[in-house]
Amino acid sequence: MTKLLHTQYAALNERWLHFGRAFWQSIAFHIFCLIAVAFLLRGLGLSTPLLGTAGMALGTATVLMAFIAWRLQRLEVQYELHLRAIEDHWIANGEGGIQRPAVSGRFGSRLAVVVALALFGAGLIVLGLVVLSGGLPR
Repeated sequence: MTKLLHTQYAALNERWLHFGRAFWQSIAFHIFCLIAVAFLLRGLGLSTPLLGTAGMALGTATVLMAFIAWRLQRLEVQYELHLRAIEDHWIANGEGGIQRPAVSGRFGSRLAVVVALALFGAGLIVLGLVVLSGGLPR
């Protein structure tokens, strides 16, 4: 193993871990904010138009959070593929003892989380529109 390649592998690994942590931390922070806003709105006794508008705003923020999570997941997969390329190089050059974990790829459980987040956001937008149109009693 060359020292330069080992240093690059360590740097890429750190970035890969960073994006993995950022994925879950940003979603957790968003859900915390949704819960906090829901409790605040519940206690204010808002009128129907304001409540519908708030639902649409929260839905839009959730769809945007799904987009951010999708971007973080894509970056994480890109770094994972870079790490795999270095591991392949080491194995091709006869390095022994290289442990190769499975590559998660694009279509894993994190993508399911992104899709669920986007659908939840779309549902909040639709619910806000229904409340604005007077479809649900307050």
